[in-house]
Amino acid sequence: MKTQIMGITEELLLEILSIGTKVFESFGDVDDQIPASIEAYDKHMALHSKSFICKLDDSGELVGWAVAVPTSKLLAQKFLDGAITEKELFDETEPSDRYEALYLCFAFVVEKERKKHHARDMFLEIFESVPLSDDATIFIWPVSDDGRKFTKKFALEIDLPIHIRE
Repeated sequence: MKTQIMGITEELLLEILSIGTKVFESFGDVDDQIPASIEAYDKHMALHSKSFICKLDDSGELVGWAVAVPTSKLLAQKFLDGAITEKELFDETEPSDRYEALYLCFAFVVEKERKKHHARDMFLEIFESVPLSDDATIFIWPVSDDGRKFTKKFALEIDLPIHIRE
């Protein structure tokens, strides 16, 4: 399996955005979320080329994707405190050479590939690739029991605390 960045095809990006839109709509707060759009993808690429990655199997079929938002500690804290929405966090984040915080935003893995550590692998690749300050804040907003379990395991793996928005 290989991880794809920047050079994904338009067809693959549209597939990801279509699935993402359906998933996000199920949360019921679409206006507060980072939109599943080409414009949002372009901004992710402006923040860092590995803030949005996808994984394909050997035949080129989509396995999943992961999205993170490298940002500032100030915006991270506002988000964790509930003072700003996910969309506002994304909109207010500016590109930088080094980031003070990393929001592990979203991972999706197709049904037949679940329970194979793909989400962990993709987030680990993002974490290891995005330039972060030594005292960076890592944060997440888990929306499921699986997300909460993942957070605990991933914190152990990266040997850092992960701050959780409740």
